[in-house]
Amino acid sequence: MPKGKNSGTGDLRMFLVQALLELMRKTPFPSLSVKDLTHKAGVSRDFFYEHIKSKEALVSYYLSAICECFEPPNPLSYKDWLEQFMAHLQGYADALLELHKNGLTYLLHAHIKSRF
Repeated sequence: MPKGKNSGTGDLRMFLVQALLELMRKTPFPSLSVKDLTHKAGVSRDFFYEHIKSKEALVSYYLSAICECFEPPNPLSYKDWLEQFMAHLQGYADALLELHKNGLTYLLHAHIKSRF
């Protein structure tokens, strides 16, 4: 799992990401409550709403972290970049599959699109 941008807040966000991914194995994303999520992560609801805002924003944070830790050599053609990026995503296959099962791949598409 990628590290957060700053150790304190980033680590707590990653606790929330881990809790979200675990909970999504049994409960569909729309049915998950922020209360369940924060309880599982051991993080306050106040922290969640101050730093995250929504469950979708948490997923977006996770996808940003995955994308940011991908550092291909430059310059690359689009084809080479895409091949290397897809290989990078293989390391997150289980998490990405959970996101796909829950209809959240549009958020990954947005992150990929923003890179170009």
